[in-house]
Amino acid sequence: TGVWLKPRGSRHFGSGPGIAQVFAFLSGTYRDFSPGAMEIVDTDGDRLEFRITTSGTLRQYCNGRLEIRDIRALRYSAEEGRVQDETGSFHLRAEDRVEEALGLRMLAARCGVTWSGDEPSPATRVILTDTDGDKLEFRLTDAGKVQEFNNGKLELDEVRRLHLDASSGVVRDDSGEFGLPAGCYTQKLAALYSLAQQSGIEWSGDDPVRPLLRAVSEARALDIENCDSAWEFKCPKTWESLSPTDKASERFCETCRETVYFCGTQEELEEHTKHRRCVAFDAGPASGGDEGRGEEKTLLVRVVTLSGQELPEMRVSPAMSVPSLKEVLAEACGIPPLEQRLILGHQELPDSRSLAAVAGGASEVELQIVRVPRPEVKRANVRRMMGKRASRR
Repeated sequence: TGVWLKPRGSRHFGSGPGIAQVFAFLSGTYRDFSPGAMEIVDTDGDRLEFRITTSGTLRQYCNGRLEIRDIRALRYSAEEGRVQDETGSFHLRAEDRVEEALGLRMLAARCGVTWSGDEPSPATRVILTDTDGDKLEFRLTDAGKVQEFNNGKLELDEVRRLHLDASSGVVRDDSGEFGLPAGCYTQKLAALYSLAQQSGIEWSGDDPVRPLLRAVSEARALDIENCDSAWEFKCPKTWESLSPTDKASERFCETCRETVYFCGTQEELEEHTKHRRCVAFDAGPASGGDEGRGEEKTLLVRVVTLSGQELPEMRVSPAMSVPSLKEVLAEACGIPPLEQRLILGHQELPDSRSLAAVAGGASEVELQIVRVPRPEVKRANVRRMMGKRASRR
C-alpha cells in the first residue's frame, strides 16, 4: 500500500492504481490495459483487443474470443480507415481513427508484424484525462511546436522534453509528471509520440516503437514451410505431437505457429493446399473420417492479472469447478483461493458454477484475476470474570 500527497494544483508525482480504480474494476466499469495491449470498437460495434504475449507475438481477440493467435501482417487504408488482417478486415471509427491507427502501428512495430498500405496520419492534437482526473491537451501549432493545456489553461507554451516510464505509465515533461489513462494507454502514447516526432521534442526513457528483443531474435519465417503442391518438404512432426484444438480435424503446431488441417478426402487436401495451409493426411488410402482421433474435450483457460501480466495457459476439464480452478491458480500466482476474484467480461465468476457453464460452449476463455484481501477478524475485547456464584437459599 502507499499514500501519495499532492498539493492543490500541482501535478502528479506518484504512480500506482488508486482505490477508485480497484472498486471500478470490481464493479465492471474499469478495464486495465498495459503498454502491450489496446482495445478498440470498430464501425460494426465489435470490441477488438490486441495484446502482446510473453513470447513477443501479437494476438487479436474479437468480443472476448481469440480471433488470431499470431498476427503476421496488417494492411491499412488511411482513406477508408480499413485494417486488413489474416481473417478479414475491419474499419476504424472516424472520430478515433488517427489515434487507433497509430496505436496499431506501434504494436505492429514492437512485434515485428509486417505493415503494408498507408502509414497512419500523424496526430495534431491529443486530449486525455490523466490518472489524477486532470484534462490535458497537447496541440501542434502552425509554428511546429507543441503547447500543453491543463484543464483548459495554458501550462507550457512549448513542450521541449518528454520522458516515458513504460512500467508505470508515467510521462514526465517540463512541468511535472502525469499518468496515462489505462483504458486508452496505447493509442494516447502513440499519438504523443507522433507529436514529439513532428515537433522535435526530446524523447527519453522507454522507446514505444522499439521492437521487442524476443520478437526480433525469433525468425518470422516459418521453421516448417507449408506443404506445396510439389510436396518438396515433408514435415518431421506427427499428428499426435501437435496441440489439440476444439476441432478434431485441426491441431496447432507450436513450431511454425500454424493450424494444421487433417484431410480425410482428396478434395479437402486440394482445397487446403491451394491456400498453402499446413496439412496432414494418411499415407495410405483416405480414411474417410476422423475416427480414432477423437479426444476428450478440454477448455483452454487464459488468466491475466490486474497489471496485465499473463499467467501460463492451461487446459482443464470443462467440468472443473471455479473453486478448483482457484486452487490451481494459487500455485501459479501465489494468491490464496479465498482472496481471488475471477472476472469474465464484467462479471465475477460465482463459486457455485462449473467452467462449462461459464464458457457457454466456447473452447477457451480469458479471465482476469484480482486479489481482494480478506478482512482481519478482530476478537472482541471481553473481560473475563472468575469466581463462584453464591448459593441461593
